[in-house]
Amino acid sequence: MEHVVTVLFAIQALAGVVLMVAWWRRGKHGVGTLVAHVVPNTTALALWVLFTVFGNVWWAWGSYFALNIGTAFGDK
Repeated sequence: MEHVVTVLFAIQALAGVVLMVAWWRRGKHGVGTLVAHVVPNTTALALWVLFTVFGNVWWAWGSYFALNIGTAFGDK
């Protein structure tokens, strides 16, 4: 199951890159919001990869909390 989530995480990250390129082309307004959204979500992905490698559930919980923080900033 964690591999399915990893694939979904990768699809979400790819969609984020596409949206970031569109933002870049439109004039780069709101850099702070972008950084506050991208950094926690990238951290969440890294923590999830650590969970899939080591199997320690604390990595998964850290990923969950980082993802929620990043999403909250992105919903501004």
